[in-house]
Amino acid sequence: MGNELTEFEAKELAQVQTAPLAIELQRAEIDTQISTARAYPRQLALVARNVHSLVTLDEESAEECMYALPRGGKPIKGPSARFAEALLQSYGNCRSAARVIKIDRKEKVIVAEGMFHDLETNTMTTATVNRRISGRGGNIFNDDMIVVTGNAACSIAKRNAILAGIPKPIWRKAYEAVESTIAGDVTTLAENRDRAMKAMAMHGLTAEQVCEILGKEGLEDIAVNDIPTLRGMFQALKSGETTKEELRRTASKTVEPPADPLKALRTRKAESSQEGLSSATNGMDQELREAKGQDTHFGQAEGGEAACPPTEETRGTGDDPLSEGATGIWNQLDSEDRKSLDEDSKAILKDLMEDLAKVSNSKAAKNALTGHQKSIRAIGEQSFIELCQAAVSIRCAQLEGGK
Repeated sequence: MGNELTEFEAKELAQVQTAPLAIELQRAEIDTQISTARAYPRQLALVARNVHSLVTLDEESAEECMYALPRGGKPIKGPSARFAEALLQSYGNCRSAARVIKIDRKEKVIVAEGMFHDLETNTMTTATVNRRISGRGGNIFNDDMIVVTGNAACSIAKRNAILAGIPKPIWRKAYEAVESTIAGDVTTLAENRDRAMKAMAMHGLTAEQVCEILGKEGLEDIAVNDIPTLRGMFQALKSGETTKEELRRTASKTVEPPADPLKALRTRKAESSQEGLSSATNGMDQELREAKGQDTHFGQAEGGEAACPPTEETRGTGDDPLSEGATGIWNQLDSEDRKSLDEDSKAILKDLMEDLAKVSNSKAAKNALTGHQKSIRAIGEQSFIELCQAAVSIRCAQLEGGK
């Protein structure tokens, strides 16, 4: 009687014995798969041919094999989850899986982890993906939407793990073939463009909104090389990688430069001069000098010491002075970046800083940058774009600090 186990103790012992058994079974399964993989190694040339055939089987298959998301004024394109699935099947002798590893309701994110295991080389690659689980108002999704978001995150994480684990030289040509198949040529442009617009309309995006996202004036401006981007955006919407709201939020960053940037810039400056903006700025600066007894030329610090002496190299547009607020922004920009500016760049930056000096909140500061996007993009230099963004960040910091 004393040696008999109670029902609770028997269940506890069974659980302890089951855990090692499950581990041993999984280990034996993986060991068997590794042994089989090494006995029948893959042929890389055959893998490359097979994946190429699968992803270009027809135009619809090719469309599902890429995604596109507009970011920072240009689309980010890449192989989709469907492409990764075709690659995984063609590569062979491998394992892949994904799972949700964390649901953080406090930070409002869900974290998924993808895994790829090459059985021939016994190497493993993992990738994690974070997705927000809150809407515009900051409210947490309901349970069903959290599940949907988790599935989308797992799909992306698994894709990233597969693409990272399989060498790119094996699948690069197949992906290039996908882009070529989707793009078509000039003879099919009109048809492909109409199909793309109908597909985007299924997700609630009008033709005008699509053109805005792409930075195009109208449908006629959409060229052959824009078709893969359009189809990629549709697939990203379809797979849940993005939403139409996220796409539209990037529209202000996607601006097509004018055909003659410098001509457009000079026209805008002439119009500003006709409106009397230059004389108004000079008058305001004169009042500041009379009130404070200090020089406020371009590059003059608030304390009267020149952070950037008003020589021909640093004055900006000739002898045009800056307001006190704009000078405060100018003095905090990197001195080396300021010295590298040409006359046109200085003129654009001066106008931007004057507008920033007038705003009273961070949202208005960012809107000011949006208003100057065409002129900024017209310069065509990434360093200048970053300098303008730095000016906005400086003004936002001033506003948040109560300056």
